[in-house]
Amino acid sequence: MVYKNFNGNTLNYDLEKFDFPRWALARINEKYPEVEALETIHKTVPLNEVSALQTWVSQGCETPEFKAILDDFLIENIKPLVNKDFLIQRFGTLRVVMPQQEKTGRLLQPHQGVFVGNGVGLRTVWTPFTRAYESNTMWMCPVEISRDITRKVINERWSHEEYQNFSHKHSYPVTLEPGQSWLFNQEMMHGNINNVTDITRVSMDLRIMLRGDNYGRKYPGQYFRHLYDWKNKKHSYMNSSESFLTYVGWNSQYSKHLPMVIQRSFIDKYLIKNDIKINDYTQENEYLDHCPNLQALTSSIDNIVLLSIYSLPDNVEFRHKIYETAFSNNCKLHFAQEDIILSSDEDIKIIEDYLTWGKSYLDWRLDV
Repeated sequence: MVYKNFNGNTLNYDLEKFDFPRWALARINEKYPEVEALETIHKTVPLNEVSALQTWVSQGCETPEFKAILDDFLIENIKPLVNKDFLIQRFGTLRVVMPQQEKTGRLLQPHQGVFVGNGVGLRTVWTPFTRAYESNTMWMCPVEISRDITRKVINERWSHEEYQNFSHKHSYPVTLEPGQSWLFNQEMMHGNINNVTDITRVSMDLRIMLRGDNYGRKYPGQYFRHLYDWKNKKHSYMNSSESFLTYVGWNSQYSKHLPMVIQRSFIDKYLIKNDIKINDYTQENEYLDHCPNLQALTSSIDNIVLLSIYSLPDNVEFRHKIYETAFSNNCKLHFAQEDIILSSDEDIKIIEDYLTWGKSYLDWRLDV
């Protein structure tokens, strides 16, 4: 398989226009005002607070202000490099690599996308916010060597040490400055070695998903979103006269192996986030793939919260019957993982687009 423009390619972009480092430092200073520079985070932030710092910055990536910068960046710099429509990772992943991180258990082992559920339809845009060089940067293997490592570690059951040593032997450091990104595909093995420089490296992992390709476990709508979807975001939650139920089931390919407690835990986060109080919990009887209970509930309940759009029936006809019943009775369906509220024909188009965006398979031999 050939990955045009994503085989370990450097992208130069306008840092003044898309100043991610300045944004990240400003976001960090809201919680950690003592941090003077990204490169010196390790001097002021205790080790046991680094994960909280990463979470704080990642939460900032959910704001419309950041999404506006990011989406413009992708349109200007990434869209010209791909020949398909693409979705964008919903939340960027911040990486903070401190000096001597191996001693603290923060060393990222070599891996490729198939090991973490990424289908080959994904492409990665790796963007350091600080200078990335020598031991503080990402180390990467060429795609052919990466495929060979993947076959051997799985088929020959290599030990952790064999796998690490072979990967490091064939890796090279990715050297970049702020204002540059590294573009690579999911088959390329990558990871970190111990950072023996005197600076902290801060970077952002960001992935795009090409239409029609394999997305693995990273579902469109959940892990990925449409560009500029935040502009049309609407939230219509319960008022004093509206009824709310939550709904779980095991009646789709996605939901059939998800225990009730897992489904409800995600739904509960959605309820808490949006200050929603429910009348009750409900569920679908197993084996009833047309979801008759859900369809009946849309006739009498104002709002129903489901785990995901992938909890809807796999059968298109069954799904549309539920849409029609919900619309005719002014029932809004909430999908917790995608943060979508179904209340119009446009919402149906968005949901169906996500459901049919690509394909999911996890057999590593198809990817290598």
